[in-house]
Amino acid sequence: MSATQQHLHGTCHARHLGSPDPPSPGTQDVRVAREHRRFLAAPAERPARGRTRDAPPQLPTR
Repeated sequence: MSATQQHLHGTCHARHLGSPDPPSPGTQDVRVAREHRRFLAAPAERPARGRTRDAPPQLPTR
């Protein structure tokens, strides 16, 4: 069964149950790849890249 067929089957099933439709195939690929890359970097204690690395340092609290 292709991803499109699975999506159509899931959509039909969700409508019969009255629940929200599943996301379209491929809509979350970038997010999942980014989360996986950060997951692999955490045990290796490598610095994060992208927006989290470019964020300004936090001010010390008193």
